Amino acid sequence: MNKDNHTIAEYMVSVQETDPFNRIHLYRLMDYAQDCDGIDSARLNMNSVNLRKQNVVWILLSLAYRFDDRFPAADEKLIVDTWTRGTRGIRFFRDNRYYRNVMDEEHCFGAASSEWILASLDDHMPIRPSHVCDTDEYNKMSDQTVGYLDKVPNLKPLPEDAEVRKMLRYTVHFGDLDLNNHFHNTHYARLAIDAAVRYLTMDPSSTELAIRAFHITFIKEVLYGEELVVCVSPDPSNESVLRIEGRVEKPGMLGEPSFRADLTYSLISRSMCCSEG
Repeated sequence: MNKDNHTIAEYMVSVQETDPFNRIHLYRLMDYAQDCDGIDSARLNMNSVNLRKQNVVWILLSLAYRFDDRFPAADEKLIVDTWTRGTRGIRFFRDNRYYRNVMDEEHCFGAASSEWILASLDDHMPIRPSHVCDTDEYNKMSDQTVGYLDKVPNLKPLPEDAEVRKMLRYTVHFGDLDLNNHFHNTHYARLAIDAAVRYLTMDPSSTELAIRAFHITFIKEVLYGEELVVCVSPDPSNESVLRIEGRVEKPGMLGEPSFRADLTYSLISRSMCCSEG
């Protein structure tokens, strides 16, 4: 691993960002990770502000996380190590590793891999990387080390005969919008976790949802004022996995999918959590 081609940033977790068990919420961890990604993109002269001057935007296609230990608590440091793995076809590949307080293997609690494309600001049609940057130079500043997955697979639709329950209905508000005037990608994860907790009928005051893996594929952008219905289905092949799908509601019908996510989890009682320290 060539750390010269990495960006490392530290973030102090505040109590306003934690859940009832004093663990940073997943969507806030994602916010910090993407902040660090942006700093690294600026090193490559490919950050969002510079790209918009060329009428170009980043589009996140898919993202997969693996977590091996507990999330940071309030007043602990979240350390993000991010790097690009370069380009392949029209896609850009990026990986992260996450540490709690100290950047060593003992304190590494997770990793992630993501796939992105560049697109036109006006119509979001894909743009070849070579039309925006010198891909040879860009790839020289990359690191081919795989943080989690070499390729993040697209999640398949829920089977027609699957047991599917509509768990959450949400209208996109102004506070959900990103720089591209769309529902921010971390908010999809927030809704997915909210829907999973409802499906599990768990009591957040006594039971912790421990996220072991989270994989999300983005399909269709959601706009201001549109309504998302988030559905949850158990995975018949793995009782520790929930399959989640967000669909854009249309008058009189359930519209096309906006995102799909797989959540691998375990439930921990408060007494067990308290004994962790």
